[in-house]
Amino acid sequence: MVRLEALLMGVLVLSFCVAWTAPPPACEWSPGMYWEWSITLPQSPSLSGTSTVYVLKAERWGDYEVDFLAWIWPFELGEVVQLGAAVRQPCGQMRGFGLWAANAHRWWTYPPGTEIEQRWQGGVTGEGTLRVSISDEEVTVEVPAGEFEGCVHLTLAGEYMDGGEGHEVREEVWFSRELGWPVKGTFRYGLLPESHFELLGLGQLELGEAVARVLAAVDRMAALGGPFDYQAFHVREQLRSLGLLPEE
Repeated sequence: MVRLEALLMGVLVLSFCVAWTAPPPACEWSPGMYWEWSITLPQSPSLSGTSTVYVLKAERWGDYEVDFLAWIWPFELGEVVQLGAAVRQPCGQMRGFGLWAANAHRWWTYPPGTEIEQRWQGGVTGEGTLRVSISDEEVTVEVPAGEFEGCVHLTLAGEYMDGGEGHEVREEVWFSRELGWPVKGTFRYGLLPESHFELLGLGQLELGEAVARVLAAVDRMAALGGPFDYQAFHVREQLRSLGLLPEE
């Protein structure tokens, strides 16, 4: 009898383990996920405000994930919407979908304490040097969206010549391994006031709600008129090609 009870208990425990699966980590993206940042650009108040990224599709291709993202950022009295695709290793490096803190996406996977120097000559920015430093230890960062442990702290300092004039830029970014996004950052160009951003919130929506929010932003972009009206039309067509809008 004791052996039978032990066997039954083992079956129950095994059944529970099979039925329960741990939720995927936050850095594994799924449709409907979103992240919202506040952006402060003292030299360009009309571009300051709230910027949001939504995941509209996420597809696995072997060891890689292709994510179709919508990026919304403030512009003048409205908003601008851009769709793009990113190729990423889940919880790893991302390529494509250019956005602010693009350097962080490029460098955060390097080992702690890494020092990198790059030089270039020619092109749009003439010649210059970029130095990247990754902190020796991961840090905990607190922002309005919460507290994030294990963040990579990157410091980037650049100098370049353009038209015979020297320019300096400095950027600091705190990148969350947990999310796969930067949660905080600062940027200074020359003697201009420092710009900064930080993560305000994040969450998971039904895909339909995420698409509805993107479409509302597209309408606000169209209201800006001129080339923005054409861009709004183009974004709607992209959403339709992704199967997120019905065919007309």
